[in-house]
Amino acid sequence: MNILLIDDELDILEGMLDGVDFERLGFENVYTAQSAAQAKRLLESRSIDIMVTDIEMPGESGLDLLCWVRDRRLE
Repeated sequence: MNILLIDDELDILEGMLDGVDFERLGFENVYTAQSAAQAKRLLESRSIDIMVTDIEMPGESGLDLLCWVRDRRLE
């Protein structure tokens, strides 16, 4: 399984990476993005099983990103 973590604050992403044993939970790959634009590029180029996103981000919110994912019917 692959997971994508999205947050505009680097310390939050690092905290999630340090605080969660993703390998023990069965994740093969943990991808990170600091913006919706970065997340979209990863979602288009990688197989992502779970997406965890911040809601409030500059430019495009996590909710906007979720709408984009749904519009493209990404699994």
